[in-house]
Amino acid sequence: MKAYEQFFFKVNGENRFVEIKDQSINIQKEENVKADLDDSAEFGAPLQGLLYKVLVKKGQEIKVNDPLFIIEAMKMESTVTSHISGKIKSITLKPGEMVLKDDLIMAFE
Repeated sequence: MKAYEQFFFKVNGENRFVEIKDQSINIQKEENVKADLDDSAEFGAPLQGLLYKVLVKKGQEIKVNDPLFIIEAMKMESTVTSHISGKIKSITLKPGEMVLKDDLIMAFE
């Protein structure tokens, strides 16, 4: 079902049309929480795509350059690595979810 319906009619021999918004459609847009760019302990998606795989678990100790997750975009996989050492505090999104740039994926303690 479309959000707008088009209706065609004729007035004084001229073809006309109008678009009328269908009020019965309830459109909801889901958005993920964004990572705080000033907080180095929060890891957001560097690009838009599919969160293909999460390579770590909550509570896991991480060193610098350890792989954290993989994002698939335009048939290419990008592995995101850690730029800090620490322990995984939380993982916000699950594999298979679509992400936008800067969507929060995980946070460190």
